[in-house]
Amino acid sequence: RRAMMTEAGPRVVRDDGGAGDRVRLGDAFDVMEDQAKRRHKGVVAQAWDAHAVRCAEAAAAGKREPVWHAPAFVPPVSPGQVQVGRDYAALTERVSASGLKCSSLEAQRAGGSGGGDREEAMLRDIQQLRVFHARIGHGLAKEVRRIRPGGLKRRAIWVRVLVDQVCIGGMTLSQVLEAHGWAVDRQSCDALRRALCGALDRMRGYDLARPAN
Repeated sequence: RRAMMTEAGPRVVRDDGGAGDRVRLGDAFDVMEDQAKRRHKGVVAQAWDAHAVRCAEAAAAGKREPVWHAPAFVPPVSPGQVQVGRDYAALTERVSASGLKCSSLEAQRAGGSGGGDREEAMLRDIQQLRVFHARIGHGLAKEVRRIRPGGLKRRAIWVRVLVDQVCIGGMTLSQVLEAHGWAVDRQSCDALRRALCGALDRMRGYDLARPAN
C-alpha cells in the first residue's frame, strides 16, 4: 500500500502493479514449474550450442545452415491438473475448517430437520471430497524395494499421501521423496510426477469415459 494525495486529501491505495485480485500465494505447483523452467533454459542452451556446431560444420562444407528450432517448454503438470489440485486443496480446507462431519449432516437430513443453506453447502463439499478421495485411490506411487546403504529405511509413498503433500502440504516432488527417505534423482521424480498427474486426471474424471464394447 502507498499514500497518495488526492483532491479530497491524502489517501492510502493498494499498489499491486495492476494485478489486483489475481495476486495469490505461490504453491508447490508454482515452485515445480519454476524449477522446470530453469532446467529448460539449460536444455535450450545445450541445444543452441549443438546448433552452432552444426552451423559451423555446414559453413565449412559449403552447405546451407540448418534451421534453428528451440525446444518447446512443457510444464511438469498441465493447467487442468493444477486447477483440480488447487480445487482439492481449497475444498479440503473448507471441510476441515467447518468442523462438521458428513454422518451428522446426513443424520440431520434423515431426521427431517433439513438444515440451512450452510449445512447443505457443507454436505455437498464433503460429498465432493469423498469423490476426490475415491478417484485418487489407495495405490502406491513409490514402492519400497530395498534398504538404503546408510541403514535408513525407505518408506512407501502412497498416491493419496503424495496428492495431499503436494496439493495441501505445498511440498515439491523432491521434498516428498526426501520425507520418505528416498534419494532425489530424475528417475524417482519422474515416477512421482506420473503418479501425481495420473491421480489428478482421475480427479478430473478422465478415467470415467470408457469406450463401449
